Amino acid sequence: MKDLEKQLADILDEYKDELTDSLLAELESAGKDAISNLKRTSPRSKNGRRHYANGWTLNLEKSWKGIELVIYNKNKPQLTHILNDGFTMRNGQRHKGDGHIDDAEKLAIDEVERGIQKL
Repeated sequence: MKDLEKQLADILDEYKDELTDSLLAELESAGKDAISNLKRTSPRSKNGRRHYANGWTLNLEKSWKGIELVIYNKNKPQLTHILNDGFTMRNGQRHKGDGHIDDAEKLAIDEVERGIQKL
């Protein structure tokens, strides 16, 4: 009986490892697609430079809580909230954000959900 329990535990551990690897691959793929989307849709400076757009990167973290995909801007992190959500200028006029991060997030979530359903 103990031999059967050990075999079953080994099979379940192997399945868990395969599932984790597949999930990591799906997350990484969705993250790379989100980054390419962000690089394409991020606003440019007035002189056409893309310092902000080229700063997007991802970090895949595995911890005791689970797997976490973090996409962030390493070049201009202080601009992400302002450009996405907008801001109010000194004279009281409101500059509307373009929501480029929200759009990329929605697309990435949809892609991960479709990938998980295929597993």
